[in-house]
Amino acid sequence: MLAKCANPDCPKAFLYLREGKLFHLRIPVQESGQSDQAADIASGSAVRDRMEFFWLCDYCSERMTVVWKSGQGITAMPLKRFKAAS
Repeated sequence: MLAKCANPDCPKAFLYLREGKLFHLRIPVQESGQSDQAADIASGSAVRDRMEFFWLCDYCSERMTVVWKSGQGITAMPLKRFKAAS
């Protein structure tokens, strides 16, 4: 989704690739009737993911990163907290 900055609090519109930071994230896809991803892996079932692009503007990219969190989806996270969690 490249219409605007991935930070929900930022209204900056995406206009140019030369501004900000682009993220290419693998998003797990949950199909109806399937167990969770960990159970699929354990059973040998194929895990289907989709790749999506997300963008943070110059200002937000200096302070944040974009991550996928199970149960929450895509979220913009402050860099200090992200580095501490790694």
